[in-house]
Amino acid sequence: MQNLTKLQFYDKYLGSLICFIFSLINRFKQKKKAKSIKTVLVIELFEMGAAMMAYSSIKYIKAKLKDPSIYCLCLNKVGGSWSLLGLIPKENILTINEKDLFNFIISTIKQINVLRKKNIDLIIDFELFTRISSIITFLIKSKLKAGFYKYKLGGLYRGNFYDLNCSYNQNTHISKNLLALTKIAINQINDNPNYKSRIKDSEIILPSYKPNLKLNKTIKEKIKLFYPHYNNNTIILICPDVGKNLSIRNYPKYYFVELINKLLAYYPNALILLIGLKEN
Repeated sequence: MQNLTKLQFYDKYLGSLICFIFSLINRFKQKKKAKSIKTVLVIELFEMGAAMMAYSSIKYIKAKLKDPSIYCLCLNKVGGSWSLLGLIPKENILTINEKDLFNFIISTIKQINVLRKKNIDLIIDFELFTRISSIITFLIKSKLKAGFYKYKLGGLYRGNFYDLNCSYNQNTHISKNLLALTKIAINQINDNPNYKSRIKDSEIILPSYKPNLKLNKTIKEKIKLFYPHYNNNTIILICPDVGKNLSIRNYPKYYFVELINKLLAYYPNALILLIGLKEN
């Protein structure tokens, strides 16, 4: 997104103030009572990989609720990864235009208005590192709101107007954190600060992908242009740069050199390709 620095600035200072004001307003609202849940909105704006990490959570929602209507709110560039999962109807995946700050704001307002008419029973805010999603969560009418909350631990202040909270556990994989939040939300559990039951490794389900044969052929032809000796070798993809949005997560380049050498030692016939965004 252009003007990313501006967005981060607004999120930090203006976002904190708005979350504080919304928290004060929430004190005067009537407390929610436990209700049956039919319509669920999940919010995960920025991270493409989060859709894969949330796969087990969406499967859990569908298993626990009878014929739920599930919606997803994310950025345009992330929408494709949610579609690939095949768990949420494409028409229920609402996207925000992230081209620039103006379009982001206008598109966000538009989608909030759309979602306010959907009679959402439960919002699950999967975001961790921004206050934008918490502001959106507050502005959309819903019976229950669930999200990550720092309690007395370190972390981002995102207001305290969620009805169901879960603390993020940095020692646990993100997929288990998302599932813990989902279980608290769906079962309306008040476990503070963390989900008290154990989440087993077997509960984390990996999505399967059926490749497009035509696209598969096109990609192989492109690979042969750069690597003429390619002959259906095992392909290992490495993305050494996650982009400007989360550049803090990038490993030093020499780590990748070390990783590639180790991979080639284990898989000498493999073809390792570096991938990334256009901006890289």
